[in-house]
Amino acid sequence: MVIIAVVVALTIVMAGVGTALAMLGNRGSQNTPSGGIADIPSPTPGLTPSPVASPTSTQAATGLQTNDGFSLTVPSGWIVESKDNESMVISDPNTQGSVSVASGVSIPAQTAQQNKDTVDSTLRSKYPDTKACPSSKATTSTFSGASGISWTLCFTVTGGANSVAAAASLFAGANASGTVYYLVMVLTSQTNLQSYLNLSRPVVQSVHWKLS
Repeated sequence: MVIIAVVVALTIVMAGVGTALAMLGNRGSQNTPSGGIADIPSPTPGLTPSPVASPTSTQAATGLQTNDGFSLTVPSGWIVESKDNESMVISDPNTQGSVSVASGVSIPAQTAQQNKDTVDSTLRSKYPDTKACPSSKATTSTFSGASGISWTLCFTVTGGANSVAAAASLFAGANASGTVYYLVMVLTSQTNLQSYLNLSRPVVQSVHWKLS
């Protein structure tokens, strides 16, 4: 079994909780509540990725950040929590949440729905109460020119004696042949989701996919 794609790696420190949240999805070669981060136009992609590298350490960074799968712009004061050839995690100056973006080659090929299912099952394995947030539903959408599905999940993150009700606004997509995946996650507390979607909009709107 060969691991060929890092679907996402995300880190968050919730205000007053200090909980680190991490999710890693991978696949082997053998075998607003209704989508506030989607429907953002951008140019068409087109490069070939190189092998996944180890993530870099946390670093202050402003301006254009790029890897093999995409580029994005980091606003002043935001932090690059981790970065490798396929994924990047950005947190805001007040650590209210994070924006995670990932894109790479899928072997075997997978549809947007299969990529969504991978994210859902990974989160549920770590946070059993994971479910669609109230008044939300999965919708067919586009993100930066890529077709896929947007949806919002709610779940509880626990660290020691503390816990926080978290919410993730997500987009999972694939190219027409299913050989490239696209993934975006905006993560914060449930009560802060809409405000954080507004705060993180400059980061989200700057994403430019390189792979098609």
